[in-house]
Amino acid sequence: MKNNKIKIVHIIPTLSFGGAERFVIDLINNSDDSKFEHSIIILKKTDGLASELKNSCPIILVQKKGKISLSLFGKIKKELKNIKPDIVHTHLFGANFWGRVSAHSLSIPVVTTEHGINLDESWFRSFLLRLLKNYTSIYISPSQAMADYMRRVYKIKKEIKILPHGIEIDKFKKVSKLEKTEKMKLLILGRLDLTKGQDIALKALVKLKNYNWQLEIVGDGNDKEKIEKLVVELDLQEKVSLLPATRDVVGALERNQIVLIPSRLEAFGLTVVEAMSSGRIVISSSAGGLPEVIKDGKTGFLFKVGDIDDLAEKIRFVFENFDKIIPMVEKGKELAQKDFSIERMVGEYEDVYQNLKSLS
Repeated sequence: MKNNKIKIVHIIPTLSFGGAERFVIDLINNSDDSKFEHSIIILKKTDGLASELKNSCPIILVQKKGKISLSLFGKIKKELKNIKPDIVHTHLFGANFWGRVSAHSLSIPVVTTEHGINLDESWFRSFLLRLLKNYTSIYISPSQAMADYMRRVYKIKKEIKILPHGIEIDKFKKVSKLEKTEKMKLLILGRLDLTKGQDIALKALVKLKNYNWQLEIVGDGNDKEKIEKLVVELDLQEKVSLLPATRDVVGALERNQIVLIPSRLEAFGLTVVEAMSSGRIVISSSAGGLPEVIKDGKTGFLFKVGDIDDLAEKIRFVFENFDKIIPMVEKGKELAQKDFSIERMVGEYEDVYQNLKSLS
């Protein structure tokens, strides 16, 4: 019997804990198996989120060794020849370079989703992505801010589709109703990288040391030691806990009332959507695509990027007006559950795949 499914190979460096990795897992797990057949090529083995992927989706390791691994092109091409995909979908720099070149050499259409704004990206990486800009058939961005960055930095002139990420709403509906407690509990969830602004949040919270609060910082990353050192320098050891990255995002939201997103850079802000869908208070920076998700004073609070005093004042306002802002939180919850469902996101991506397949 002929298989009429559209075959998509996702190429992504790893399946570690992260927004792009979560996106790939959720997209595949919620895809229509009667119409689409997914597989994943990764360049480095990690535990991370791989165990959450449905069993029908194979994960193929094509090991990248060292910074320069020219043999990787041949290895990826070999796997693509075996799979014979209709479409290659690339995510993050490693895949956008190695994967696009390999797919292009085999005349396989490429979909590229850009996941992050990176102002510290080396000129050489930016140069490579500009060089390969026409190797992608369809570009997708989760926000207008990310699309603007792609046009400015990567010089992309073709259309960029804006498709916001979605989440599995039913998971977050299970989070208990928001209630005020004597000790206010705050959460920062994500990679331990100072672009995520954990240091900004700590410096803001030290100004509120006389209030009764507890902060959980959940995640792993290269800047863990810097953050630990700052906690000690600010004498916040009794108020701040650093916990490892977790698959149980719902549990982390359940334990806490206020979610801080103090990012210096952010393309979209998946954690904002998860927090809003859970009925949690969100205090976020205005970086990148975050204002496209959260409306200041209506569904949450925005502060100026990097402004410690502004963030401290927003947190203080929440502490002192908790009961008054619950209606705002409910509005944010309703909006997030309506506009950012996984079903909406998957449907839009499946339309992209089908339209691209019809043109090939």
